[in-house]
Amino acid sequence: MTLTPRPHPGRSVQRGTTSSRRLLAALLLAVGYLALVATTAHANKDQFCTAPVCQSAGDFLTRTVNMSRKRNETCTNFHESVCDGWRQLVDKPDHMSRFSVLAKIHRGHKARLRGLVEDRGSSAAGTPALKQLSTLYDQCVANAFPDPETVPEFKAALARWRAMDLSTPLGVHRAVLEGMKTGGNFLYGLTVDANSRNSDEMAVWAKQGGLSLASPKHYTDRKYRSLYLDLLQHLFADFHLSGDAHAVLAFETEIARISDSPTNLRNPYHSKPVTEATPVFPAKLQAHYTVIMDSPAYFASLKDLLAHTPTRTLKQYFLVRQLQAMLTHMHYQPMLDFRAKALHMKPPPTEEYCLSVLDRYLPYLTSLAQLQDRDAYPGGKHDWVRMQTDVQDMVERMRETYLQVVRESKWMSPATKNTALEKLANVKLVVGGEPWMLDEQAVLEFYRAYSRRVSWYATFMNFRIRDKIKTWRKLGAPNKRESATAPMVVNAFYSQPNNRITVPFGILQYPLYHVDYPLPMKLAGIGMIVAHEFTHALDSRGRRYDLNGNLANWWADKDLEQFTQKSECYVDQYNAFKIHGVSVNGRLTNAENMADNVAITLIHRIAEQALYSPRVRILNEHGTPMPGAQAFFTAMAANWCVHFDVEAQKTALLHAVHAPSSTRVNGALQNLPAFEKTFKCPKETKRERCTLW
Repeated sequence: MTLTPRPHPGRSVQRGTTSSRRLLAALLLAVGYLALVATTAHANKDQFCTAPVCQSAGDFLTRTVNMSRKRNETCTNFHESVCDGWRQLVDKPDHMSRFSVLAKIHRGHKARLRGLVEDRGSSAAGTPALKQLSTLYDQCVANAFPDPETVPEFKAALARWRAMDLSTPLGVHRAVLEGMKTGGNFLYGLTVDANSRNSDEMAVWAKQGGLSLASPKHYTDRKYRSLYLDLLQHLFADFHLSGDAHAVLAFETEIARISDSPTNLRNPYHSKPVTEATPVFPAKLQAHYTVIMDSPAYFASLKDLLAHTPTRTLKQYFLVRQLQAMLTHMHYQPMLDFRAKALHMKPPPTEEYCLSVLDRYLPYLTSLAQLQDRDAYPGGKHDWVRMQTDVQDMVERMRETYLQVVRESKWMSPATKNTALEKLANVKLVVGGEPWMLDEQAVLEFYRAYSRRVSWYATFMNFRIRDKIKTWRKLGAPNKRESATAPMVVNAFYSQPNNRITVPFGILQYPLYHVDYPLPMKLAGIGMIVAHEFTHALDSRGRRYDLNGNLANWWADKDLEQFTQKSECYVDQYNAFKIHGVSVNGRLTNAENMADNVAITLIHRIAEQALYSPRVRILNEHGTPMPGAQAFFTAMAANWCVHFDVEAQKTALLHAVHAPSSTRVNGALQNLPAFEKTFKCPKETKRERCTLW
């Protein structure tokens, strides 16, 4: 915008001598100003980002859109109108049943990490972080997926498990702790996290146990029961387990029957502190710490089930769960067959498996090694700070927009609205990672005990044990309210107990983000994800917590009634979506769906205010650049494209808290009037809308 300069103090200004001249001058000035505004707006609308990363993104999106065989489904299935082309351009790894944009970014990190740990002559090879990682990686690659018969430590562990006494509650609890070391997830699990009713305190969380099959419903399905029974019979025969495989299947079927639903487990008020002595947990644990059960009904039923289950059956089940946990990391064909057919999971290549293990148990070390890579971050710490500042600025703009949206809402009472605004204003933000995670000496000290052992099995088990020790050391100390997310994790998170968003460096990657992207492109990528996390502060789960992260009902009765009605609208709306003939669970996915809907509203408002400019040049099927709004929505949808195996996706619908990507995109856009206007959708494609604010 150009401002009319003021007259210079040393110059005279000739004034008109008649009112008509003054009027004419005013009219000419007004017309000139309006023309200038119109010209500026047009220039902004047609301004393209010319940075190399924008050109690459534009070229890829152009090919994506024009290769799609479903371009005519823009108004009815926008996700597929974009992503059909994406799937033709992006190959899915054979061992993965689901491959998304996030998974592609994560795989890129692994490839970069592999290059670092294998390239002994690189400039980064001498750093302490890479030296430690390279030593561990070499040991894993040389010994990964061994035959169980060749691992003496595994045989010794199996003998120890056989000798355990499960005839008493304390013996059962010791078996639970042993299962936590291996990942066996026997009967129930224990972890340490903030107390949801007093977030300054760390509490013991007791969570219902896992299952061998992917869902409780599979235990009544003849196909899946048969697959699991086949595995059990192999385990009994090959590892000389006494007893009956059918008895173990019957017992685990009972565990599945008493398991609480994922929907109930999502309800923060469903969890309850242990207030009286129970034989399920040792008295010492209950006496010294707050113990919170994620499902009181499950633990009550488990108590009765254990009282009526023969010790022999319980022991067999414990051994089976331990074997499954460890054989996942070995070459045992019946386990490979079971995981492929029943869980839709195939083993990755050895190198990728080893990188995954290092990423899982030494995430701060693998993150530091990647951040020290000058090929990826030529400016070193300067690049980190630049990204942090850029994202912080975008999030603050997002915060102001969210506050404005809530202020504009008409259905909340002033008291409830002010509390909601106060909570949003106090949402904390961590970009990249906590400062200590970027300090080499601090990270090396953190992993000082994670050294190479005599065998890969011993090294791997040391990782698991050290992890548990670090977890349990949090007990008795106040909640530090630090983010535990490693810097190169490819995701973003909102923590209810800490009212905090974490955006790691790992997700600040192409195509979701680049520091040289224009604002609309950032909003369509990482902006949608961060806005989604921001919305969790006030979604169907987040609205139950106050600004300090404590469960509290701060809603006026009438406001809560209105909120519930709006929430139920989303439940009904998403229940109507079907994937491969299976209905989406609108209640289980409700919080995530609400977050998607508010997020698209926020980022669209900011992009619209910026006139969608500068934008990435995306050419449509006619070879002409898409208008700004169309380019914005196309880039957003492309970031949610995914490859999937049909059976794996059907299974995910039974327990996943996120709706399928196509439902997430199409569901949110059908509630945004601007989308219909942008693509001039016909009336017959319009559906009933749900709105929160």
